[in-house]
Amino acid sequence: MQYFFQPSLNTPGGYGHLTLEKEKSNIENTLNLAIEGMHCGACVRRVTSALQNVEGVSVKSVEVGSAEIVFDAAETSAQDITAALNRNGFPARVQS
Repeated sequence: MQYFFQPSLNTPGGYGHLTLEKEKSNIENTLNLAIEGMHCGACVRRVTSALQNVEGVSVKSVEVGSAEIVFDAAETSAQDITAALNRNGFPARVQS
């Protein structure tokens, strides 16, 4: 974790505030997923939404049966990502 002090002219007395931010790893990992149970555009939207709700994940593409994403390993893992899809009814595994 990193702490940042941000001065402010808008606060009484000109005091700033201290914010706490999670440190990003700046290392992006690309992950290709095989996803079962997808049959239509609505499934694509549900999978896309489930992936976007995982912190640290950026969705590159989702098609029926597969997805390509980029994720920050400091914020999530491949296991967390596949678990999120499984919870939403789409069994997923990492493609090699």
